[in-house]
Amino acid sequence: MGSETFEPVDVVVVGAGNAAACAALAAREQGASVLMVEAAPQSQSGGNTRYTAGAMRVVFDGVDDLVQLMPDLTEDERTNVNFGSYSAQQYFDDMARVTQYRADPDLVDLLVRNSFPTMVWMQSKGVRFQPSYGRQAFKVDGRFTFWGGLAVEAWGGGEGLVELEHKACAREGITLVGVYSAVNILAAAFPGIGREHRRLVKNLPHLAFFGGMVHDEGGGQVRRWMSREPLVLYRMIQRDRERLLRGIQILGEMAFAAGAREVLLPVFGLPTVKKKEELAFLTEGKLAARRVECMAFHPLGSAKMSKRPEDGVVKPTGETWAVENLFVCDGSVLPTSIGVNSQLPVMGVATMLARGLADDFERYARRA
Repeated sequence: MGSETFEPVDVVVVGAGNAAACAALAAREQGASVLMVEAAPQSQSGGNTRYTAGAMRVVFDGVDDLVQLMPDLTEDERTNVNFGSYSAQQYFDDMARVTQYRADPDLVDLLVRNSFPTMVWMQSKGVRFQPSYGRQAFKVDGRFTFWGGLAVEAWGGGEGLVELEHKACAREGITLVGVYSAVNILAAAFPGIGREHRRLVKNLPHLAFFGGMVHDEGGGQVRRWMSREPLVLYRMIQRDRERLLRGIQILGEMAFAAGAREVLLPVFGLPTVKKKEELAFLTEGKLAARRVECMAFHPLGSAKMSKRPEDGVVKPTGETWAVENLFVCDGSVLPTSIGVNSQLPVMGVATMLARGLADDFERYARRA
């Protein structure tokens, strides 16, 4: 933010992805002034949303419902494309199947019931949707037929969704501020010292990133510590460790196959790897898990929603049990990982909490 200063606002939204933009727009709709704070430059803002394909699961009963989301459908598409339907019961069944019946039934009910009206609301804010022909349709006797209930995607995929939502925020007077670090600061994480480190930093413009994802089964705890900072503990089980290291090995092999001259692995204290054969140590069972640098995607459950303070971090309103007027409105309030892309669930929960906050805003303001 540099030396910039801003007028006081009613709501500060941390992040600028789909859930954050929906929460900001919902709060603004209720009359609140809103500031969005993003940790990336404008061209890369939007978090995970920017890198998704943009498909959205929504309850619909035929093409007449879809026209409300996609008014640009041609008469030929409305007549000759078999969009099928996707019932609430199908949605419930799919959620039960992919989560192995571990999803909170109240949150699932909220998600399913609000999927269609939420997307209608998004469309009214300027988000455009289109049929997901490329991913979810095939031709039967010359006629496009959709399968799996995924007939709708954001125009332009995840990147288009971010851009349209940010334009909507700008129209509504929502301020978006980037607080990212300069790219060169990232070089501080490079291995080596002295001349070797300077060499790597000099080659930063030629750096390519490969990422892998493991759906972990381990867990951890957040405990009070001697200072104000919490103590975060994570225990990686053996199966996760094996899959993670094998994934790193595969990514390294991909990098060399693509022409890389050397590869920087996410292993603390390790110099760069110069050839494919040097990756073998990753699967020999000798590398301690604590030396592997990890990051989280779709993090869920770190601020679990609960009906009692002893069972979680936030109330059903999103307000924390421990601190008044502190609200959590993102995927961390979900009780656990749902095992699938969390975009729409997070969006629905964030919208619900933002609307609840707006409805009771005067009461919360009196307590401030």
